[in-house]
Amino acid sequence: MINSNSTMMQKMAQLTPREKEVLKLLGKGLPNKVVAGMLGVTERTIEAHRAHIFRKMKVRNLVHLLYGCTTLESL
Repeated sequence: MINSNSTMMQKMAQLTPREKEVLKLLGKGLPNKVVAGMLGVTERTIEAHRAHIFRKMKVRNLVHLLYGCTTLESL
């Protein structure tokens, strides 16, 4: 499990500050449209950030991603 957590931390380190900001807002359950409005960008931009986050974190959906992030917070 520790190896898994260190891998997750390495993946998180690859995210840009903006991707981390988007991830935090998506993690609160906000839809793409609301996140876009809060950050002053288009919904398509949020979708692109989300796709980059998924690729960098090697997950296929938001639930998988948030589970991994929650596991890190519990350390």
